[in-house]
Amino acid sequence: MEFDGNNELDDESHDSYASDDTSESDLDFDYDELVDNLDEVELSDEDLDVNAEDPNSMNESYITHCGFTSISLKQLTPVSVFRKFFDEEILKLITDQTNIYGKGKKQKIESFLGLIILMGINNLPNMKLYWSNDMVFQNTFISSIMSRNRFLQIFYNLHLANNSLEPERGSKEYSKIYKIKNFTDILRENFKKNYSFGRYGTIDESMIKFKGRSSLKQYLPLKPIKRGYKVWCLCDPITGYLFNFQIYLGKDEISGKEASLSERVVFDLISSDNFQGKYLYFDNFFTSLRLLEKLKLQKIKACGTIRPDRASIPSDFAKKNKMQRGDCESMIILNSIVFVWMDTKQVLLASNYHKENEVVSISRRLKNGQHITINCPKAIKDYNQFSHGVDRLNQRISCYNLD
Repeated sequence: MEFDGNNELDDESHDSYASDDTSESDLDFDYDELVDNLDEVELSDEDLDVNAEDPNSMNESYITHCGFTSISLKQLTPVSVFRKFFDEEILKLITDQTNIYGKGKKQKIESFLGLIILMGINNLPNMKLYWSNDMVFQNTFISSIMSRNRFLQIFYNLHLANNSLEPERGSKEYSKIYKIKNFTDILRENFKKNYSFGRYGTIDESMIKFKGRSSLKQYLPLKPIKRGYKVWCLCDPITGYLFNFQIYLGKDEISGKEASLSERVVFDLISSDNFQGKYLYFDNFFTSLRLLEKLKLQKIKACGTIRPDRASIPSDFAKKNKMQRGDCESMIILNSIVFVWMDTKQVLLASNYHKENEVVSISRRLKNGQHITINCPKAIKDYNQFSHGVDRLNQRISCYNLD
């Protein structure tokens, strides 16, 4: 069925959908009522405190001030936190741009967003089933908040930009993400201003699931989400908090080779914050000895797995033969140290701040269930501890997925 973008957002249109008993007066409610039950959930200081340890000092706390900056812990509720990110500026943007294609009120947009969140928590195979008369699927709370027709009208008219004002392709103002750019710009700034970033950061890619057609769509077969939009993320490795992000626009947007892309992404993500004295962790897509050297010049400590074919790494060093589990060799190259360590397979890692003689003992479980203790470079232990910030983010997002 096609929806006319000029239609008003009323329940009389879209006759092909069965009407329900929800009156217009039922829709005039305060948004807080939608999440009244969530509002009663309180987060204690213990829930939000972060206490990881500095890789270079086991007695130094993770960070003096890490967490929300603009709201007291005692005042934290799910609604108050949500509104710090989806603030009045974002709600006004969504309402104003949606109203170009169909009339609606900010209050209705707030209700719509609340229902989308609830649908992510309570997944059904088809969106219309939330208004079904079948008791197996029926959700009386959602149907009491907004009628199906009203919800679908907002859904099909939802916009974040005026399409008629999109700049010409090839012009200086043109952007592949024009339709969401204003929205993501505001959201990004809200992520930054509402949180004091800790001492450690993880940089990695994440995927936003998308099944439609788009020139920006990526295929990553090894990721849980294999097809969709790729997003570069800077996250807190302890909490998984997303501090900064950048949507990948394709290789044609980048001058130079992939190596320069990885460097550009790292510096773009940390450019808005003073990262001097902090620690960054990333995987072998990003890690190069040149990047580690540049970060060291800016007094940023960095560590990551590295590909054996990266420039300046001797091939005979990167691929050692006859190494036993727990064996390790290291080499200083371009003011960084590169480790080759044998676990069940060889691990190649580079760091611009660790030392050659820093070794720790770790426990490994054999196939027969027996545990053994082997030596491991502290650099690898630190990497395993602080490199999973984006994984934590993805794990939390997966709790609210809408397919």
